[in-house]
Amino acid sequence: MDLFITTTNQQSFLLSTKNSNIFLQQKSGNIWYRPRLLSSNFLKDLDCILFNNVLYYCYLNTAHQLIVNRYPSASTIYSQAENTTTLYTNFKLHIFQKQLYLFYISINKETHLSRIHAINPLTKQTPILLETMYHSLPSYQLLNQKEELLLQVLTKEDCQLLRIQSDYTVCSIDINPLHAAEANLSNQIETEALQTQLEEKEKQIDDLNEMLQRATTQYNELMHVANSYREEAIKWRNKFF
Repeated sequence: MDLFITTTNQQSFLLSTKNSNIFLQQKSGNIWYRPRLLSSNFLKDLDCILFNNVLYYCYLNTAHQLIVNRYPSASTIYSQAENTTTLYTNFKLHIFQKQLYLFYISINKETHLSRIHAINPLTKQTPILLETMYHSLPSYQLLNQKEELLLQVLTKEDCQLLRIQSDYTVCSIDINPLHAAEANLSNQIETEALQTQLEEKEKQIDDLNEMLQRATTQYNELMHVANSYREEAIKWRNKFF
C-alpha cells in the first residue's frame, strides 16, 4: 500500500508498506531522500494527512491496536485496542473546523452491527456523535463544504447523507434505496478516477524504486571496490612491514 502527499512548498511524502513495515520517503524540490522506517508493526488500514506542517498517519498494528502517530516527532498520540467483541476498520484522517479528526468503523463481533466513530486524536474529545448502527459494513466518504462536513454512508440496503454543522450538530438526510444505485454509480465513477490517479502514482513509485535500486547497486559496487583496495593495501603492508 502506498500513500502520496504533496505540499505547497515543493515537499512530498511517500508512505509505503512492505510486510509489517511502514516506510517514509521525502522529496524536497527534485531530490528524493533515502527511505526511513517509521513502524515495524503494521497490520492493515494505513491512512495519512498533513496537518499544521506535521505528518500524521494511522493504522492497525500487529497487536490489534488502532494507532495514530506523527512525524517527525515519531510519537504515538492516540491508541485504542480491539477487544474480544469489537473490531476496528476503515480509518480516515480528516481536517474539519481547523481540527484533526480520526474517523473509523467499529464492528461488534457478536451482533455484527457496525458504527462510524469520530475522535480528535490530539485532544481525545468526541464532539461529533454518530449514533447510527448499520446491519452491514458501510463504506463512507467525507467532504468539507463551507462550514459543514458532509458524510456519505453507503450500505447494501441504502445510502445516507449526514450533514455535520459547525457546532457539531449532526443532521440526517435520508436517501431512499432507489437513490443508492445512483450513489453506487457515483462511487464507481469516483473509483475509476482514483484508479487512474493510482496508476499514475504507481508509475512514479516504480520510477523511484528503480532509482533506489540503481543507487543501491552503485553503492554496492563502490563498497566492493573499496574492499578490494583495502585488501590490496593490507597485502602490501604485510609484504614490506
